[in-house]
Amino acid sequence: MQPLRTLGLLLLMILLCDADSLCTDIITLDPPAVIGERGEFVEVNCSSTEVDHVGMYWRKSNSSSEDSEDEKSFIAEFLQLSDWNLTAECIVMLNDSFKCSKELEITIYNKLSVSMYPTKYVPGWEEGVFYELQCEIFEVAPVQNLVVKWYKDKNIIKTDTFTNTTKRPVDESSSLIVSISREDDGAQFWCEAFLDFGPNGIKTLVKSEVHNVSVFYAPELKGDKKGQYHFLEEGDGITMDCEAEGNPPPVFNWTGDGVYLPEKTSNLALSGVNNTMIYNCTAYNLLGSVTKWFKVEVIKPAAAPETISEVSATTVPETTTPTYTTPLTPGCPLTLTPPEVVVRYGDPISVNCSTSDPDAFIMGWEAIVGGTGVKPPPTVTWKVGKLREWAIRPTCFLTDKNNEQCVVTPVITVYKTPDTVSVSAEVPGPVVEGKDFLLTCNVINVAPVQNLTIKWYQGDKIVNTKTFNATTVTPVNVSSNLSVSAKREYNGLAYTCKAELHLGPAGPEPIPSVTSLPFIADVRYPPVIKERSSKVEVNPGENVTFPCSAEGNPPPMIHWNYSPAGNVKETTGGRHRDISITEATSTNAGVYICNATNDMGSVTKSVTVIVIKTPDTVSVSAEVPGPVVEGKDFLLTCKVINVAPVQNLTIKWYQVNKIVKTQTFHDTTVTPLNVSSNLSVSAKREYNGLAYTCKAELHIGPAGPELLPTSTSLPFIADVRYPPVIKEKSSNVEVNPGENVTFSCSAEGNPPPMIHWNYSPAVNVKETTGGRHKIISITEATSTNTGDYICNATNDMGSVTKSFTVIVLSKTSSGPSWLWILIILCVALLLLIIIMIIFHNRRRKNGQYSFVSTDDIQMTGKPVA
Repeated sequence: MQPLRTLGLLLLMILLCDADSLCTDIITLDPPAVIGERGEFVEVNCSSTEVDHVGMYWRKSNSSSEDSEDEKSFIAEFLQLSDWNLTAECIVMLNDSFKCSKELEITIYNKLSVSMYPTKYVPGWEEGVFYELQCEIFEVAPVQNLVVKWYKDKNIIKTDTFTNTTKRPVDESSSLIVSISREDDGAQFWCEAFLDFGPNGIKTLVKSEVHNVSVFYAPELKGDKKGQYHFLEEGDGITMDCEAEGNPPPVFNWTGDGVYLPEKTSNLALSGVNNTMIYNCTAYNLLGSVTKWFKVEVIKPAAAPETISEVSATTVPETTTPTYTTPLTPGCPLTLTPPEVVVRYGDPISVNCSTSDPDAFIMGWEAIVGGTGVKPPPTVTWKVGKLREWAIRPTCFLTDKNNEQCVVTPVITVYKTPDTVSVSAEVPGPVVEGKDFLLTCNVINVAPVQNLTIKWYQGDKIVNTKTFNATTVTPVNVSSNLSVSAKREYNGLAYTCKAELHLGPAGPEPIPSVTSLPFIADVRYPPVIKERSSKVEVNPGENVTFPCSAEGNPPPMIHWNYSPAGNVKETTGGRHRDISITEATSTNAGVYICNATNDMGSVTKSVTVIVIKTPDTVSVSAEVPGPVVEGKDFLLTCKVINVAPVQNLTIKWYQVNKIVKTQTFHDTTVTPLNVSSNLSVSAKREYNGLAYTCKAELHIGPAGPELLPTSTSLPFIADVRYPPVIKEKSSNVEVNPGENVTFSCSAEGNPPPMIHWNYSPAVNVKETTGGRHKIISITEATSTNTGDYICNATNDMGSVTKSFTVIVLSKTSSGPSWLWILIILCVALLLLIIIMIIFHNRRRKNGQYSFVSTDDIQMTGKPVA
């Protein structure tokens, strides 16, 4: 026996081992695998080559289909891809004890949503510094099929895969750390995410937004980076080049002998150079600076020998030309035209000196330049083609025939407008809001300084004026300072200074002036978002857009934080970034946070989106199901499912049409919630059968829909249980023999009471039922019907009785009652006696007289009293 058993076991094992290959051969699934988005419906077919099976069916997630086919060779099934753990297998019953099965491979995926951003905001990336980019993939499933690729200018630079085997959605991320050089300026980075289901799988590629890289580096000089020497002749010009590159593009500052010049470009053009100077060019940006120097040497020509005028011996006597430094008398007969001259340095000048004195003998001009020597009267002119002397005092002299002399000197003011007028900051570069910054106006090579006025302008507004008291007549360099407290409203304003030479009535018109190039204030301040935090209420299916615009210096970067959705898009226009929601659903409800950031700080504002969502259901239920006993309290609960916004919800309780309770809510959650309200009722019998309902109302306000969104529950009918009450009172019923009599017993209670009569039965007594009462009818009553008829009403809550006593009168007492006749006669006799007493009393009050005949009375003479 033992060998036979062993052989049987071996045969059974062989059969079982071959069962899988057998099942694989006879079952075909179409399609053999399903890949679909969650929520989709797919149709799958199972066919079998085994025709002699006893049945085939689908089993889904451990539950068998109710449809079993025992004659067909295939069976179809519809699957909804909603359960992440969904399984399905086709089973073929070959006989009552053996079956084959094949499981369908099911892959359910979620639609991808991707966001890419730098982990740390900077306006630009510095060369050689490492930065991190983050790629966020939200609610991804199945994550083991996720592939993330990083791109730089269309080139794949990194690929990430994931090993998590969970089927449910999870949030995943991939990071990229890069270090870039200036050659990468303008490069584009982005990430792509897709679910890899093989060569024949569904394509689910999603691309993030593109991040454009701006690479910052310090300025570097182009060309000759060393200093330069330039040799010029006086009055020549030159252009000096200081070209440099950097990112941000560099700003240029020029100085001459340490004094800031107005030029802000890489080139400095000079004309009419008169002095040797050292010029420095500085190119700077946020990351550094570089300086280049230029030395300009002016080569001046040798001075010409002074020319002395001689007097002709034939026309002038041998006398020495007198020299006078001051006029002798105020009445000197010389006239100067003009007496006062204002002349620009290097311009021509002439003054006529004339006399009307007939005794004038000789006259002339004495001056360090342009002297005339001795001339015959009456007129002599001092004339210089290019006046290049600052302290010039030419003198016109006259000697008459009596050898008396006098002199006059014109008032000459030599002026020179500045070579340059420039504004510079004590500390180059931007200034932080709230800090003071000092501006300096440098006026180079101006004369005469006592006639100089420097005016400071903020835009077109004069904010400061300065004059000078020095008496120097030669050109000087002067400066004026302006201290400014940096305010954000000053950002971008132009500060200029104007140097004006007020030379009096004889001066030129208009007043000679030179204005600096503008100094543009660069005031750095943190961002300010123009819009306030707000709430936006929207009905399902509506579109809504809300902006976020910010001001700041540097211009802020604007970024929105929110739960991504397929119907939410961001658009950029100018300095604002807008959120647009198309066909809003409850999933769009939430807080959308706008963040504006620059080097000075960051600021946020929030927009709370409230999607008006009427409840899916409103229902009323009792804490304890079933009826309630009179006098007990019972608790009703109104459940409002999936409603938003709950802070606008009002629940009203109704007892039939009467409002018995109102409840509001203060939860500020904007997404749909489930809420409830309780109503405690003390059970009374009069409440039995009454309908209790609750109504959910969304009071949105003026911005809401015209018709108040409401949802009302189905009625809850109160089932109050109480013992019976018989309406009729206990009583006696008299009936004459042979008469008919009927009396009823009706009762109320819950549950409806059962009514039962207890009495001595008789053939002429019947019970009938009508509605909720039971009637006793006696036909042709006899003395046997006399007795108590007891009505008993009973329900689950108790019982109550009422008795009716039936009295059947005897025949001798039938007809008129003698007792009643006797009573009536007694009452009549009593009334007659009362009337007689009343009449007698009235006669006594009025007097009583008797009249007799005169014949019977004797008359006397006494008067009657």
